[in-house]
Amino acid sequence: MSFLNEGRFGKNDNGWQFDLLLGSVWDEILKICNTAISVEDLGWSDEQGSVSGEDVIKDIVAQGSVLVEELHLKEEHNLSAQQNVNASTNPWLGDYQS
Repeated sequence: MSFLNEGRFGKNDNGWQFDLLLGSVWDEILKICNTAISVEDLGWSDEQGSVSGEDVIKDIVAQGSVLVEELHLKEEHNLSAQQNVNASTNPWLGDYQS
């Protein structure tokens, strides 16, 4: 997907299908896949012990979930505050704000 996002090839370019089939793009994709980090690479050890890559991934997902929830609550709060401001500055609109 990053190849599309980077504009390396896409459906709007002439000959992109040919590039997919015969170009060196597959060599590059294979290189990227072969050098990508794995879950095991995320693990670490120090004098206090070791942490598995799986535990690191679980922690990343947990922290991400908390962050997303906080962002959603903040957005809801901001929307609610904006609606209150709109209603107070134009009482005719009241609950009809979109």
